[in-house]
Amino acid sequence: MSTFVHIGLPKTATTSLQRNLFAQHPGVNHLGKPYQNEDFRALLKTIIACDEVMFEDVLARIKPCGHLLDSDKPTVISHERLSSDHDADRAVKARRLKAMFPDSRIILIVREQINCLESMYVQYLKGAPVKYPYCTFEEYLQAAWMRFHVDRDFGKEAYQKYMHVRVHNPLGRVHYKALLKSYLKHYAKDELLVLPFEQLKADPTFFLTKLSRFIGIDEETSVRLMTQQAPRQTRPSGIDIALKGSPLLLRLRGVASALLPQTAKKRLKAKLSRNISLDWPSTLSAKISDLYREPNRWLADEFSLPLMDLGYPI
Repeated sequence: MSTFVHIGLPKTATTSLQRNLFAQHPGVNHLGKPYQNEDFRALLKTIIACDEVMFEDVLARIKPCGHLLDSDKPTVISHERLSSDHDADRAVKARRLKAMFPDSRIILIVREQINCLESMYVQYLKGAPVKYPYCTFEEYLQAAWMRFHVDRDFGKEAYQKYMHVRVHNPLGRVHYKALLKSYLKHYAKDELLVLPFEQLKADPTFFLTKLSRFIGIDEETSVRLMTQQAPRQTRPSGIDIALKGSPLLLRLRGVASALLPQTAKKRLKAKLSRNISLDWPSTLSAKISDLYREPNRWLADEFSLPLMDLGYPI
């Protein structure tokens, strides 16, 4: 049977699809996250993360996994870092996937860039201040802007101002035209399925029907498996942001909790636990939207996607 590689993107319901659909559907030979075979995990990690100069040597140490693809069901391999700007170059990952799985087809889920950048910043905050230094949303965007424009000299002072922000290239990550062009060098257009994340939110049945027909699995089962799951809340609360941005508040939290009356604590927690809304600096919002207008028009035309109706910059 055919092999399908779901490459992400991150922040497009990837975990839900992995856990609730691909791993649970009786019509799928599931590989990838969540892993059920350690040898295949090593293979996929090597494709994703290994430096090109060491790739062949590392690959030679991994046990053959070809027998895992021998199934009367379609095989689905899923890992969002295949499309991420972490680890090996994304064009290299595309070439490796075609070489390792020559009969594979690709599934890519995209998300409106402005909303996706907000979601990536929220994910960044979840790792602060332990995994990453805390930064404001504006600092995150400014650092991302500089990393995207590597050909420009912003000056030493600007780089020093934002060097504490630990990002790779989030603006490049959501440049879908560039990513898909690298896959079109190895795959025919009809071997690529591109779906907008917004369609999954607005009309799960429509989205899951298209996905299921591409893979060749029962559509009703896909819809049932995905729609029976409760949606996860991903935005941190106001109190989370305040604590992450202030080590002093973090230290004082325990003291304040002990001193405040129970009724006062409940009122304060209810007020601060509302999900945050992120304010875009007006100049950055316009500049970043402009980055994606032409690439999004290409994407909409090439893959017949209603991106304008879904709010993408066009």
